[in-house]
Amino acid sequence: MSQECGIIYVTPTGASSGTAGTKATPASLTYGLSLATSADNQIWLASGNYSISTTLFMISDVTVEGGFDQASWIKTNNVPSVINRDNSNMQTLPNRLVAVECTGITNFRLQDLTINVANGLGNGVSIYGIHLDGCTNYSVTRCIVITGNATGGLQGGPGIGGISGANGSPGQGGDGNGGCCTGGGAAGSGSYVGSNAGGVGGDGGARGGGGCPCGSSAPDGILGQNGAGTGGGTGGAGGLGYCVPLCASTGCDAGPANAGDNGIDGANGLDGAAGVTGTPTFGNYFVNGDGVPGVNGDNGAGGGGGGGGGSQGCLSTCWPLPNNNGSGAGGGGGGEGGQGGFGATGGTGGGGSFPIYIFNNLTGTEVKDCSLNSGLQGLGGLGGIPGGLGGGSGVGAISVSSDCDLGDPGDGGDGGVGGMGGNGGNGASGVSFPLFEDPFGLAVAQSDMRSQVEPQIFVKNTGCTWSDIEFYTDASGIILWYFDGGAMPLTATGDSAIIQYSSMGRHTITLVVDGVPYIFTDFVGIFSDGIIPIIISADSVTCPGTNATFTSSISNAVYYDWVVYDTPIVGFSGAGTTSINHAFADTGTYIITLQTTSICCGRSKIDTFEVIVAPVLTPLVYVSVTSAAICAGDQTTFGAVPINGGTSPIYQWLVNGSPVGSGTNTFSSSSLSDGDIITCFMISNYPCAVPIDATSIPITIEVNPLPVVACNISNVYLGAFTIFDATTSTGSAPFTYNWEFGDGGIETGATTSHYYGSTGSYYYSVTVTDSNGCVGVCSDNITIIVAPTVDASFTSNSIPACDSTTVTFTDASNGSPISWYWDFGDGVTIGPGSGPITGIPNTSGTYDNPTHVYSYVSPGVYNVTLVASNGVYADTVLYPNYVVVKLSPIAGLTSLDTSGCTSISTQFRDASPGGFWFLWDFDDATTSTRQNPSHSYTSVGTYNVSVTVWNQDSTCMDMASMSINVYETPFANFMRDTACSSVPIQFTNLSFVTGNSTITGYEWDFGDGTDSITDTDPIHTYDPGGTYYASMIATSNFGCKDTAFDTILIYTKPVAMFDAVPDSVTILSPEITFTDQTVSDSIATWNWQFGNGDSSIATDPVHEYLDTGFYMVLLTVVDTNGCFDTVSRRIDILPDYIFFLPNTFTPNQDGINELFIPLSTGLNESGYNFYIFTRWGDAIFHTTDINEGWTGLANNGTELAQTGVYVWLVLSKDLGGANHQYTGHVTLIR
Repeated sequence: MSQECGIIYVTPTGASSGTAGTKATPASLTYGLSLATSADNQIWLASGNYSISTTLFMISDVTVEGGFDQASWIKTNNVPSVINRDNSNMQTLPNRLVAVECTGITNFRLQDLTINVANGLGNGVSIYGIHLDGCTNYSVTRCIVITGNATGGLQGGPGIGGISGANGSPGQGGDGNGGCCTGGGAAGSGSYVGSNAGGVGGDGGARGGGGCPCGSSAPDGILGQNGAGTGGGTGGAGGLGYCVPLCASTGCDAGPANAGDNGIDGANGLDGAAGVTGTPTFGNYFVNGDGVPGVNGDNGAGGGGGGGGGSQGCLSTCWPLPNNNGSGAGGGGGGEGGQGGFGATGGTGGGGSFPIYIFNNLTGTEVKDCSLNSGLQGLGGLGGIPGGLGGGSGVGAISVSSDCDLGDPGDGGDGGVGGMGGNGGNGASGVSFPLFEDPFGLAVAQSDMRSQVEPQIFVKNTGCTWSDIEFYTDASGIILWYFDGGAMPLTATGDSAIIQYSSMGRHTITLVVDGVPYIFTDFVGIFSDGIIPIIISADSVTCPGTNATFTSSISNAVYYDWVVYDTPIVGFSGAGTTSINHAFADTGTYIITLQTTSICCGRSKIDTFEVIVAPVLTPLVYVSVTSAAICAGDQTTFGAVPINGGTSPIYQWLVNGSPVGSGTNTFSSSSLSDGDIITCFMISNYPCAVPIDATSIPITIEVNPLPVVACNISNVYLGAFTIFDATTSTGSAPFTYNWEFGDGGIETGATTSHYYGSTGSYYYSVTVTDSNGCVGVCSDNITIIVAPTVDASFTSNSIPACDSTTVTFTDASNGSPISWYWDFGDGVTIGPGSGPITGIPNTSGTYDNPTHVYSYVSPGVYNVTLVASNGVYADTVLYPNYVVVKLSPIAGLTSLDTSGCTSISTQFRDASPGGFWFLWDFDDATTSTRQNPSHSYTSVGTYNVSVTVWNQDSTCMDMASMSINVYETPFANFMRDTACSSVPIQFTNLSFVTGNSTITGYEWDFGDGTDSITDTDPIHTYDPGGTYYASMIATSNFGCKDTAFDTILIYTKPVAMFDAVPDSVTILSPEITFTDQTVSDSIATWNWQFGNGDSSIATDPVHEYLDTGFYMVLLTVVDTNGCFDTVSRRIDILPDYIFFLPNTFTPNQDGINELFIPLSTGLNESGYNFYIFTRWGDAIFHTTDINEGWTGLANNGTELAQTGVYVWLVLSKDLGGANHQYTGHVTLIR
């Protein structure tokens, strides 16, 4: 075993046996799990890779948690704990590879683990990361589970061929001159279980009968048996016996009629159906969907047996002739049907891949913040092909007669061929689910608050409540920590925090970095209830200078830290400092703290103990009393009020100096006498009392005597008032009197009377109270005698009414009653009483003649009861069904529309409880008696619609009404321009509405698929041409609508085009031919604008330009529908390229021919170069300026060129960009 504060420490290289599981000697994963107990139930996995070759079986009440640093055992989300399950040791039935198995366990947790499962190997292997079956109260949190690919199923095998049927046997050949050998041939059979045998051949006819002079019989051959099975061949009929005419054979007497028929062949067996594709199922594991084998082919039916041949008979046997009558040959046996081929086997199903698989889930389960990645499902194996071939048919036997005088026997029919077996069904492909839940179990709670990328956090955890838990992160920025319930504090800032938890369980941390929250669900586990030290002391209150002792409740801590917050603060610490002593010099309240350190939980929560250093005080005691003046025999209570008496002072009460009472702070007595003196003696337990006792100020008690009362009774006869009188002899006036007469009656006053309602003995009493509140009582019995009777009766003005009726009742009783009691039958009663009625709901008048209102809330039929009394006798009369109040219907109505437009038709609905008859008034001079009428309004206005309803007997009615507003419907209309494609069309709205309505909106639909618009007068362009259906909906301020429609024919606009040949010319040949190429078949006019002010209306004009330049030619075409289009094109009229240089110039300053410069037209300034060379090739002049010529100077204008011949070269471009080169000679003459 290994125990270290309830934690089993596990590393990838941990020990697999012996004492292990501690920080010093960690265990391996599987060994650590085996060491877990109810006490040591926390398995901490160091970061790293754990390779397992067998399934890891989870157990109840255990937490497996990853992410711990092996050296410090600080938990982090930085380096995971990875469990890698290889593909060895696969489990079977079904084939599966499971990393973690959880079956029938409870109260367990998998936290912050990465589980990888390899790809499967073999036939239809399913992959499971975590398999849960019948589990409860578990949590899988912050786990990454990656399962490999499941494997596919195997292909099915082909079917086995069927066995061929056995052949039938031939029948016996008969006997031409005797009775032998008539048996039919045996059928083919028994080749395989369940085969369909052929039919047995029919026996040949028995030997014919002879006689003298002639025989008398020739028996027929016997019918062959039918073959077995569906479609079995029918046996052949037997041949007819041949009765020889004239009693003598002529040789080979038998003919075709004497031959037996052949048996019919048996039907072939049907081919078996192909197997269907398998269907996977989900149980405690995924069950692969294996393909169904193909159905076996049906066996072939047996062939029918051949019919027996007819016999020969009727030959004469007169002596000495021999008996030559013969017996017929037996028919051939039918062949056995071939066995059906066996179906091919189905392909096996593919496996599934499940990071988490949950079956039969129970309560209290959760999967939180997990990343689940499933591999590929296995493909289903193909079904086997082909099915087995059916067995061949057994051949029916051929039978032959042994003598031609006998009928030939029939041959046996062949058996049917067995049907072919069906192909095997394909195996179903598996599935791939990240999380599978059995739909019949309870749903597991799921949530995902985990971020894809988390900052690294580190937690140093002892697992104890009230122990310091340290958090820190490597994140930077503005950092906030939020902790869940039970944490102290609940928040912190900065890259680290230290908190304590007051409750055990899992705790979630939220880290906010620069405003981004990261949730670490259940990241911290608190599983040990840390012991909080408690300071024990009897000196919570002490006196100045007194030594006080304080002791820790924990005696086995490894270290103690005491702090006494005196002035100055005093500290005590050490390994064995379980108690301390300290004396406080001054009064006040002081705090003492204790913090202990334990091996498992570290430093504990600090316990605080408050010490009050009380001042030295003098005790006092005061006494209060409920009443110092009492009546004789009354109890009075005294209470002590201590001053500086401490928490539990001791009391002693004294009456006239003698001790009484029980020692508490109160004293009660009912036996005190007038003038008794009461005092209280107190001993204080206040810790700093000087002296410790005190005596109260005396209280003198006044005790008053009780009144003595005498009673006098008179007039106790039946039918008269009995008079009661009380006389008081002691007590202090004034007095009050309260009488009780023994029959429930009471009264006040010294003298009073009471009227008894029946005879008998009554016990009466009077209670007299004097001015001091002292009470005296007088009581006795009296007897009342029987008196005469009363006959009760009444009348009223009651008639049946609706909802409410007021009835006045008049007493008509005999016997002079003086008191009346009425029950009106609706829950209201009055009396008994007399005189005016007051305070009774819905009732007025006097008790003898009351008036009562029956309210509409209680309609019905009511019984009325009267009890009349003369004070001695009373009589009761009940009039059943006396008052009738009927329920009026409550009129109500609704309408599908409360407002609408002209010609509105609305449905009215009756909403009248209790209504039977109806009259509707629609406020337009029309009415209806239907319960739910419909009505149309054609005029604008507000209509007050009413319905009057009656109950079934038409005695009660009610009416209700409502308003219907009818508004004017607008008139929608519009007009529009002539329409050509691609040309904006102006729509003009002509809609209007009358009355107080206004049009508030329009909705246009142009019928070309464009969005509707709400403009009043829109402009719209149609393209292409065609027929369009436009509509406009006008809506009034009351929602009334009208729609206008228009069918718009959009003419296709011509597409203007033309050609110009040529499109660029020189001024020497400035004529251009324009050819119209407009796309249209209905052009009416052409308008050409040539860009130089000239125009033409010809279709294909020719135009000559008079000057060079760039001209924009515009063609406008208009078709017969008025649709037009324009197109423009630039025409270039270039100056013709003309170049000239003279061959002589004379720069002699005479002003004539002084400059040698090229003359040209159509010259492009770009690329121009003009050179002058000597005859020896030296360049003496060069320019790129077309306006600069040679003045006869050489060497950059520094000297005169000599008379002579010079060479010139001009490189240039024309306006079209073509290059030109000219060279020549010039003679310079001075």
